[in-house]
Amino acid sequence: MADLPLVSQRLRFVYVRIYFFAYVHVKYTAVLFATVTGLLILRPHRRIHKEYMINDAIQFIARSLNQALVNTFHADDELVVMNNVIQTDGSIPTINQNRVVVSLVNIEKETNKQYNHYNRPLEANKYSAGSPSEFYNLDLLFSANFDQYNESLKMLGAVIAYFQGHSSLTATESSAIPAGIKKIDLEPEKLVFHEMHNLWTAMGAKYQPSLMYKVRLLNIQSAQVKGVLPSVLQTATSVMQ
Repeated sequence: MADLPLVSQRLRFVYVRIYFFAYVHVKYTAVLFATVTGLLILRPHRRIHKEYMINDAIQFIARSLNQALVNTFHADDELVVMNNVIQTDGSIPTINQNRVVVSLVNIEKETNKQYNHYNRPLEANKYSAGSPSEFYNLDLLFSANFDQYNESLKMLGAVIAYFQGHSSLTATESSAIPAGIKKIDLEPEKLVFHEMHNLWTAMGAKYQPSLMYKVRLLNIQSAQVKGVLPSVLQTATSVMQ
């Protein structure tokens, strides 16, 4: 019986240790949960800016092509740039020197594609009504602005080879594709001599070896809400006698 106080003290010590570790575990678990929850709440959502869709799509095409050409020719500098072929004062931009220049020369609204209305779910079984989505085709000019003529032709050949193997740029192939774009389809445009001549004349620039590609069905949709619509909760069918 003399050992009972000692046993009691040991049990009390074990109980204190268990209580301490349980307290620490619960406390730091709560802190960790609060921290992670705070990070999730404060983490900014990736917004889709439809108004930047044209710029983002062309920039993505230019970056993808540039990476391919840099890898092919083991270049130390960039080989592709998105820019005008000529400035408003008639001079050639310095950044275009010894690069393939990607320029937007025409935008065409697609009239054969069925448009979808923009209805986003809200609270209380309601939906926001927006403008229907529209699809556009972009005509892109790829011009080779290099000091050496044979270098320009070599780069144009590389551009053709790249788009032959990558006629569709998708999110599965590249995680860098802009948000809101699932796929970018490109196909070469057939321009006869006088059409290409008229194009360069209209731009006010001297002809450079170049190619034209069409980007198909770029989806553009305004995020402006035009109204709120109630959802359909039930339907009824009546038969006229």
